[in-house]
Amino acid sequence: MIVLDVTDPAQPKVAVEEETDRTVVSFAVFDNVLFCSGKGALEIYELSALPMMRKVSVLEGTVGGSTLIVDGSGKHLFLSGWDKGFDIVDFSDLEKPIYVSGCGCEYHSDDDEWSDRNNVKPCGITQMEKRGDFLIAIAMEDNVRKHREALLICDVQRLEEPRLLSRISTSPIRTHAMAVSGDYAFAGGYEKILSIDIKQPEEPEIVGEIELRGVCEISSFQEKTAYMFPEVSYYHQTEIALSELSTLPIRFIQSLLAGHLCLLRQATILPCEKT
Repeated sequence: MIVLDVTDPAQPKVAVEEETDRTVVSFAVFDNVLFCSGKGALEIYELSALPMMRKVSVLEGTVGGSTLIVDGSGKHLFLSGWDKGFDIVDFSDLEKPIYVSGCGCEYHSDDDEWSDRNNVKPCGITQMEKRGDFLIAIAMEDNVRKHREALLICDVQRLEEPRLLSRISTSPIRTHAMAVSGDYAFAGGYEKILSIDIKQPEEPEIVGEIELRGVCEISSFQEKTAYMFPEVSYYHQTEIALSELSTLPIRFIQSLLAGHLCLLRQATILPCEKT
């Protein structure tokens, strides 16, 4: 893990270089505290005396996933855990964080009776957001034959007893990413973005969609314009067929200002207008 000192943006430098005990897959910072969600444990570091960084505690047993949310109360964490769903951790005592509860990503798919009978779950939760008493999450799926991808809405008002409130299938686009803006969730997969009305959390409804093109050479940032450009990576130096590029999944969605979303493919960045 590396912490950069950018107090002088013209001369950034390494302030801390620390080897973590395990692979860290997501992190968050809150009030001079760094939370690292790793495979098998949550690590907590104090940052108030940078460049010195002190490991405060380790909570063993968490799964470690791609999303870590610090609750607005400043007392609880929500950690995505792939097919386990998500974990809730009380960190009001940084020296002794406590596992509170968890909620799985159970599902039912008429197209995948074998997995249902054998209790095989989707690949699991990748992105999630907490809005009030609800946690909205996307359960991903890579297997085009399984049809197990879904948007999940969980009631977390009682942290000790979170429950799956509703689920809506996002098949067959193999969703990987999600963002929430107002009363809508936007779920992204391999071929499309789905607009999902979540005003009534018990009954989410798909109300719109947009198909994604492989490449679009529009560099304009004008209002109401969709644009896409290659991510700075080895893909930028390599020729990729349109059909190959368009099969790359949307890995991350972030809600922007002025009714726009920013979508991150493995090889592209695609902001597009929300209607």
